[in-house]
Formats: sequence, C-alpha cells, structure tokens
Amino acid sequence: MSKNSLRMGEYGALELFVEQSRMAGGIINPEMRDRVFASIGRTVQIPVWDPNSNIAVTTSRSCTVADAENVSKLYTVTFANVSSGFTMVPNLYHNNEFSYEDDWIMKYRTMEDKLGDALDVLAVTALGTAQSQVFAQQLGYTVTGNSVQVPYTKRVNIFGDVKGMMRANRYRADGLHIVGNAGCEAVVRNLQIFGAQNAQNLNNEFAGCRLHYTNNVANAAASGGTSYSGAFFAVAPGMVGFLSRVSRPELARTKTRLGHEWGTEVLPGLGLEFGFHYYETVGDMSAIAGNASADMICDKKEHFGFSLDVAFITAYNASISTIANPIIHADIEESANPTIAFPVKTLA
Repeated sequence: MSKNSLRMGEYGALELFVEQSRMAGGIINPEMRDRVFASIGRTVQIPVWDPNSNIAVTTSRSCTVADAENVSKLYTVTFANVSSGFTMVPNLYHNNEFSYEDDWIMKYRTMEDKLGDALDVLAVTALGTAQSQVFAQQLGYTVTGNSVQVPYTKRVNIFGDVKGMMRANRYRADGLHIVGNAGCEAVVRNLQIFGAQNAQNLNNEFAGCRLHYTNNVANAAASGGTSYSGAFFAVAPGMVGFLSRVSRPELARTKTRLGHEWGTEVLPGLGLEFGFHYYETVGDMSAIAGNASADMICDKKEHFGFSLDVAFITAYNASISTIANPIIHADIEESANPTIAFPVKTLA
C-alpha cells in the first residue's frame, strides 16, 4: 500500500561519473581512488600535463634537434560533503502495526534517495561547469551560451550530429555517454519506433551511445518565443571521474566507551561506500508519536548518520575558453505543432 510514498529517483549524472571512474583507461585509476579515500586531513593534488606547444614540424632536416619540454602542474581536488541520517526509538514499536524493521527500512531508503539526488545535482553541476566552449564544427546548429540549440525539426539528427561535433573537437565519437532528462528520453524513444522495414532507420542516430537519465538536467528557459522540451550532455568516454573520502574515525572504525561507533558501509542503492556514525542517547520520547508515545517519558533513542566527501572530476583543461572540452551540452526546442509521424523517405 505504501509504494507511492517512496519513489526512488534516477541519478544518471552520478551514474556516469561513477561508471567512468571505474573504467579502464579513464582519468581515475584504482590506486588514486584508494589513496584519496583515505586522504582526509590533507590537500589532494593530482599531477597533470599542459598541452605541449613547443613541438614543431618542419619541412627540412637539421643537425640540431630543438628542446620541447613538457609543462606539468598540480590539479587541486575540491571536495563537497553530503551527509544525512535518522533516529529510531526501539520501544515505540510495541503494539504498533509497523515493526522496527519496517520503519528503519522506510527511513533508510528515503535517506538513500535524498543522498543520491544530492550527489546527482553535484554531478550535473560539474558537467555544466566543464561543458565545451569551443566547437571546431557546429554542423549548421547555433551555439548559444556554450549550448547547442537543436531546432525541433532536427531533434532526430542531434544524437548523430553530436558525434560529428565531438570528433571535430578531436575526441572519440564512438561510445559517447548521453546524460539527458525526460525530454531527451522522449526523443530517443521516438527514434526507436522506426522498425527494420522502414526506409528511414534512425536507430543509428544513438547507436553505440550509453544512455543515462536524470530529472536534474534542466530544460532551458523559454526565450524570444522559443521554448524547450529536452536537454542533455554528451560526454566522451573516460573523461570524467568520481573521487570520495571518509573521516578519520570512520576510516579507523573507532569505538568509544560512551557508545559511539564509526565505520564505513556500502549503501546498496547507490553502490558507494559511505562513512557511518552510530550512537545511543536517552531522554523524553513522549512527544514523538502523540498518544502512541505519551508514556515514553524516559527511553532510548538510536542515531544513524551517514556522510561522504565527494569530488566530481572532469579531464584537466589548461584553457577552457580556447581548448575544446569532451562535454557538449544541447537544448532541444519544442514545437507548438509537433509532428506525430515521420514521412517514409523514398529513394529515386
């Protein structure tokens, strides 16, 4: 009966970062991930290379080979914290229709959903900050505010065209990751209605793409009489990553004589290892549930806290205003008179 009270969201942007941080050849390797997880208390810096503009190609041989030194820098990782938790009063469930376990699971899953959504928002923000400002080829589209504007009539072409834009920017066009909202998903599903017997096979538009969905990718605001019904980020494979760390007592699994306990635990709905803090208190619990708890003037309360420091990393760019980035954002325009079906293309 309570199914509608807990509707878990989709965290497509978070899924993208976690997935790419675990892929071979990505910007995050297992050694870095493990080292950062235990890095609390110090600044995390990652060595990176600037593009080498000192190497030149000439048209004649020479007895002298010129220097062409690389330039390295330290990229400082910036962390954000996400924390949540809940409490339980074990004796509240005496003569209660719901058991301790029922209430614990409902609170836990609600908390897990809130944490997932908060992480997803941070991931979307990271994508927006790092979206490319440089387009070697716009392929007939208009770019406004570093976002590709997709006319309604070209919505069926954009997933193929964004591959061309990515390739023109010298990134791999195969295996693109698409992080889109509900409007983006609607376009993808419309493309999927074309069967094998249709002369227009539009499935190739998004063939090879890894699709992720989230409600945290917002549509652009209506402007100049144009409204928008969808948006997405296209991300080249292996170009983003996720790092996390826990506190010192969580890492050390500290326990105190006062009943406090710290440790780490993987939250199954998110697949991420969080730090946890558990402790007990006593006090007046009579006001928790009205008449059902009126007699609980002195009782025990359990506290469950979960926390994680996170960093959503995008590939280092020495000058984002002049060097293309492996993330392209697109806004899909809406039509006042949408096309219900596409005409079958006939060949001469």
